[in-house]
Amino acid sequence: MTSEATKLPTAPRRRDRQATEAAFIAAATEIFAERGFEATTTKAVARQAGYSEALIQLYFGGKEGLLLAVIQNEGGGENELSEFNARPLADDLESEARETLAFMIDLLVRRASGLRIVLARVLVDPKFKDGFNCATVRKNAKRALIARLERHRDLGRFRPDADPAASAELLVSLGFQLGFIHGEILGGSSVDRDQLAGSFAALFGRATANS
Repeated sequence: MTSEATKLPTAPRRRDRQATEAAFIAAATEIFAERGFEATTTKAVARQAGYSEALIQLYFGGKEGLLLAVIQNEGGGENELSEFNARPLADDLESEARETLAFMIDLLVRRASGLRIVLARVLVDPKFKDGFNCATVRKNAKRALIARLERHRDLGRFRPDADPAASAELLVSLGFQLGFIHGEILGGSSVDRDQLAGSFAALFGRATANS
């Protein structure tokens, strides 16, 4: 009969694993931002988190997976997106575009430090790029926006010859440009960014409204 001392350990409870993953993500967020991806070691993350380094491989599949988890966690993207998409339909297409751009800008500005690290990794690691494309909230944001534009069309607001999918792609791309590229790469000010967002929303409204 198996003695108490030789029994295999039981699997950790789910809430314990969630707490452990959260500790790893918190530690990795801080160290990635301070040192960058390449200079960060899983040993350093594990030491700061207070757990075994082996659990990073077990829970995240390695340092790349941990970085993806950091990005998914920053700003609570999916939860915020769900709440944003559940709001009432805007009164017109310009307002819909304005609200969408404002949401994306806010989300991306808050996640800029992690995105800088991720995008640098995406350019040199095709495998990581595939994982990032699966983890990003972009696809869900676009899908939800298409559904909202189709609702506008059902109400007679959206031009029947306009494409909801292409229009959603335009807004999502503009959101990324204004929320990340404008400030982080081009060095633009928040005032200029907000003015551009308003101008783009007005243009979008005029181009897509069924008048």
